[in-house]
Amino acid sequence: MITPRLLLIELDAASKRIERQDELVLTAAWASAALQRARKLPKLAELLRRGSDRKQDLRMYLDGARARLPTITMDQWRSKFE
Repeated sequence: MITPRLLLIELDAASKRIERQDELVLTAAWASAALQRARKLPKLAELLRRGSDRKQDLRMYLDGARARLPTITMDQWRSKFE
């Protein structure tokens, strides 16, 4: 059974997922239009941003997720269920 709090968390996550999908579609449309106007196409690796930038992006994502999560110790977590 899902609690009202879990339902709100799921709805918030679904809303953010839809926003990310919308941003992805708009970004793809913008990039497509920009590439059509380019005199010289950039290298595919530059477009895909492979390499060290990818690890940095992942680190920024994980740091942001960690900042949003509540800070709780394992002992505090266990005490909630005893």
